[in-house]
Amino acid sequence: QANNLQLAQQSAQDIAMQAVNVDALNNKGTRSSEEEDLHPVLEAYQNEEFEKVIELSNSYIEQADILLLRGLSLVKNNQPEEAIDNFKALLNLPSGQKDTALWWLASIYLSQENTVEAKKYLQQIIDGKYPSAEKAREIMNQT
Repeated sequence: QANNLQLAQQSAQDIAMQAVNVDALNNKGTRSSEEEDLHPVLEAYQNEEFEKVIELSNSYIEQADILLLRGLSLVKNNQPEEAIDNFKALLNLPSGQKDTALWWLASIYLSQENTVEAKKYLQQIIDGKYPSAEKAREIMNQT
């Protein structure tokens, strides 16, 4: 059972990582408005300066792309509880990042061996008919 859970968590994390398309964020300009250029946040993330991403992103918590980078940085910075809060906030914003946030939530909960919460988010992926729904179903069956 523990081995299945570890495999499920690794699969969820791999899919979550694949769902992050930094190039798409870069091409979109990662702006919250025409006047605000948020490239420093994206640049800090690409340079793996996760503390800097967290610091710079504090004032942009209503901007989905920046919230995603912040959540990813919190994961990399070993702050899973803060990352969970961040990804849940992302779910409440209009964005094309919802499936990515759902995968990260499932992955974090699986790493904490909280299968009840993980399955809740995997089910949302399935119910939302996201392209990765079949993978979510497979992981649900492993846990």
